[in-house]
Amino acid sequence: MDAVRPKSVNTISHVEQIVRAYLIPRFGNEIAKDIKSLDIQQWLKSLHDSNSLAWTTISKMRGVMRRIYKIGILHEHVAKNPVLHVETRSKTDYKPIVIIPSQTLAILSNWLVNKANVEPKTVQESCVTARFRRHSICTRRKTATKHWRRRGSI
Repeated sequence: MDAVRPKSVNTISHVEQIVRAYLIPRFGNEIAKDIKSLDIQQWLKSLHDSNSLAWTTISKMRGVMRRIYKIGILHEHVAKNPVLHVETRSKTDYKPIVIIPSQTLAILSNWLVNKANVEPKTVQESCVTARFRRHSICTRRKTATKHWRRRGSI
């Protein structure tokens, strides 16, 4: 695409997932210029009410649709963007789990010794709490595993 700023691999993957899983099944057989703001608004609300999707997720879908129409306008495929008049909530009901550094260390230590008993999501949340990046913790895990293997503990 002719993007001014190239998108990251993760962004491309997320956008493709939204398009394939939600936008095409709902709007794939419709003509873009005939889709009304009210249709989009009602559909997004139904995703929250019927599919129990979080408003933050629905907001991301709205953002993807807005950008698709923006590109359509740029390439003169459509004249207006009906998503501009659509509102969604962006507030979340998410309550973070707060753990202290010693709990993070205990979770990570347990994971290094016996990774089968620790959920990957728990490890990821612990890494976020400890302000590690995903690649950083994986590197540290590999290094620690090599260390413990040399010591004969694994």
